[in-house]
Amino acid sequence: MKEQNTLFGIAWYRKEQWELLKSTAADFELIEDTFEEWEKNAKKALKNLRKEGANVIKVDFDVEEFNEWCKKNNKRPDTRTRSDYVAYLLREKYNK
Repeated sequence: MKEQNTLFGIAWYRKEQWELLKSTAADFELIEDTFEEWEKNAKKALKNLRKEGANVIKVDFDVEEFNEWCKKNNKRPDTRTRSDYVAYLLREKYNK
C-alpha cells in the first residue's frame, strides 16, 4: 500500500457493548466469541496495515448509535453496514 493520503478506519468496539453487538448483528456468527479475541485480532490487523503503509486509525464504534443509524437508513446491521458506518463516521469527522 503506497497511497498514504487516503484515510482508513477500523471499527473499534467497546468492551461494555460487546454482547449488544453480538445480539443485534445480523451476521453474529462471523464475529469473534469474545471481546478479547476480537481485540487481539484487531490490534494485529491494525499493526499489519500500518506496517504496509496504510494511513489507518481506530474509529470509536458505539453500537447503540450504529443500531439507530441502521434503523434511520433502513440498513441491515451486518459486516458491510458496519464498514459503511465507519466510513460515514470518518467523513463526518474529517470532511467538515
